[in-house]
Amino acid sequence: MRREWHGAWIALVACATLAAAMPTAGLGQEGAQAPGERVRGYVPPPTNLKFVDGHWTPYDPPTPPEGVQVRVVEKGDTLWDLAATYYGDPYLWPVIWDANRYVTYSHWIYPGDPLVIPPAPTVVGEQGPEQAPVEEQVVEQVEPERPAPEVPFGGAEEKPVERPRARPTLVPAVEAQEMLCAAQLWERFDPTPLTVAGREEPKKQLQGPGDIVFLSAGQDLGIEPGSEFVAIRAEGTVSSPVTGKPVAVFVRRMARLRVIAVQSQSATAEIVSGCDPVEVGDYLVPYREMPIPMIERIPLRKLATEYPGRLNGTVIAMSDPQQTIAAAGDTVGVDLGQAAGLTAGDRVLFWRPGELPEEPRRVVAQGVVISTQGGGSTVKVIESHSEIRIGDSAEVL
Repeated sequence: MRREWHGAWIALVACATLAAAMPTAGLGQEGAQAPGERVRGYVPPPTNLKFVDGHWTPYDPPTPPEGVQVRVVEKGDTLWDLAATYYGDPYLWPVIWDANRYVTYSHWIYPGDPLVIPPAPTVVGEQGPEQAPVEEQVVEQVEPERPAPEVPFGGAEEKPVERPRARPTLVPAVEAQEMLCAAQLWERFDPTPLTVAGREEPKKQLQGPGDIVFLSAGQDLGIEPGSEFVAIRAEGTVSSPVTGKPVAVFVRRMARLRVIAVQSQSATAEIVSGCDPVEVGDYLVPYREMPIPMIERIPLRKLATEYPGRLNGTVIAMSDPQQTIAAAGDTVGVDLGQAAGLTAGDRVLFWRPGELPEEPRRVVAQGVVISTQGGGSTVKVIESHSEIRIGDSAEVL
């Protein structure tokens, strides 16, 4: 198997983030926060990182008191997972967050941050004094005899009772921010006439909502204040691991922008929501709201045995070209796209053959299609029993 990637890659700082299943608090304006306010739920990553006690963090961690249990955050930790580890229940993550008041954003903790792990909460039930049983008086009721219903010759035909089927509970397959930032596989990439021509703060590495960029066109392209765009970057071709031939163009989505001022041949825009740092030369395409697929939670074992497949494809890309494997929470690219009839919400099984010829196939994960393009589809992995690799089979159900 072989994969070709071309173009310049941007090294991103890996941060420990809160799992997507955590509750999310709405914000009036994305990223808006009063000084000292603690924010529960997802917000874009903080941009005020500083080097504290040998690690990067936006916080000022205090020295933990003596005699308490302390966990120093490691890469990959989340409050959700830590609550599952220490309490056996991930839904108790607010207990840890509340004990560490310096962590302003519940969604963002950083390797090296010290977290106080308080004792597991205990729920004590209240029980009143025992009550003497009340003897019930039984009154025998005798119903009058009723005439037997007439039965036609040959016996009555019983009609089956139709019971209403319970409606399945649907949950969003992906968060809105993940939907915006998920990379795509295009059949080909045609440069657009509108690009990022400059940044207000060229030396700033981490960008977030409110940062200003300048566009290469304005009224001459019909741009108006309030117009929204997505900054994109083509980062090379993706080759089939089976044939070795290029099959798609890997397109990364950098940020969502809104125009705030327009001149005759230029425009000024602010970043509404950021994914990766915007660079001069990034192309701009009109922003279109993509509906978030709603799915039913179906265990992987049941999905693999009770739901027939209709198409088979191949995993050809990871969300980060530096990755070689993927698991639950990641996105991957498969070589089946719009031409194959895939749509957002389709369920996908990932599998590979057994190690021996007589062994059955090994189903490793399931995912949901969140977007389709001409060169393939982007799939969010929602459950995995093992890692997904380039070249694994992707069966669409």
